[in-house]
Amino acid sequence: MATMRDTASGQLRRSPGAGKVLFYSRPDGSLAELRRLVKCLRRARVELAACKARWRTTLRPALGPMGEPLPNRLRAELPAVLQAWE
Repeated sequence: MATMRDTASGQLRRSPGAGKVLFYSRPDGSLAELRRLVKCLRRARVELAACKARWRTTLRPALGPMGEPLPNRLRAELPAVLQAWE
């Protein structure tokens, strides 16, 4: 279970929301802004995973047989990000 600080006594107590991220120290910005940034990060991670899967299952096989390296001509034309996934 997660712990949280009781505001009245200042002591730590158990929270029923185990596994959830709770923000108790207030940053300079608003809490809503921080939550929006966390959502944006999660969406970006999901989109990156989808792009990698699309590369492996659809785009890469169209360029050449799996298990064989791409010809240097094709590899040089790929964006740097895709070259790293190769």
